[in-house]
Parts: sequence; C-alpha cells; structure tokens
Amino acid sequence: MSSVEPIRVAVSLRVDRAPNYEERRDGLAQDWADHLAQLDVMPFLVPNTLRSCRPLLESWGVQAVLLTGGNDPLAPGTPPSVNGAPERDRTERELIRFARTRKLPVIGVCRGAQMLNLYFGGGLCAVHDAAHHVATTHDVRLSEWIGTPQACVNSFHAL
Repeated sequence: MSSVEPIRVAVSLRVDRAPNYEERRDGLAQDWADHLAQLDVMPFLVPNTLRSCRPLLESWGVQAVLLTGGNDPLAPGTPPSVNGAPERDRTERELIRFARTRKLPVIGVCRGAQMLNLYFGGGLCAVHDAAHHVATTHDVRLSEWIGTPQACVNSFHAL
C-alpha cells in the first residue's frame, strides 16, 4: 500500500445458502481482498440484512460503491431464480441510490453490471451461448489505466 489514504468503498455481498444449515449467509470471494488491497481500497462490507444501509454508509464516509458478482438479479416480469436473493437486490438498489445522491462512482462486476442496467430501466435476457461462460475462464482486454492490458478471468454467467 502507498502512503496515500485508501479510498473507502462500500462493497456488496452475495447471498449463499449454507449446506446443512437453515440459514442464508452474506459472502465475498476471497480474491477480492487481494484485488482491493492492490488498488489501495479499504472495503466496507455491506450486509444484506439491514432495513436501510444509508446510516452505515454515511458513518463510514464511503467514496465509491462496488457491486460484486454472484446471485441472479430479479428482472421485472421474470420468475424468481433459484439463485436469486431479493434482500441483495434491495440492498444494491439502495447502494446505487446512495451513490447517485452523493455523486459517487459505482462499479458493477458481473451481477453488479446487471443491477446497474436494471436500475436504469434496462432488461435481462438469457444468452443463447451462455454455456460457454459457465464455470470457465477466458481472456479479456482491460483499460490501460488498470495497468494490465489483458487478464484471464473466471466466468459463471447464466444471463
């Protein structure tokens, strides 16, 4: 890390169902910690169980929002998914509203990009060759400002 104060980022969490337990858990892939540390980001993990996350976000003084992957968002007019998480949909909509009122940047990764699309009136549809993106890796080209022109990423897309 550098001597510069790290940027404070609110990070959304996926909802997992714990095997052998009757409970839902918020979670985050372990590699996010390394990614965010490399970028001098201090993550603030936002639970999906709060009635409102706004007071927490205000007290943390967040400067940006990161909507992570995992779970299927509920698109208007579509049936609920087995991998859906309505509590996460609600939390992420509130994160986007908070960021908009504060004019904060929002980054959407996988599901996060889908949530941004839905929030601003877009829709979702199943991709006819999504099978090529389920539990696989593939190369992507990145913006030069990231410092790496290309990377191999994992993928688990159903939509």
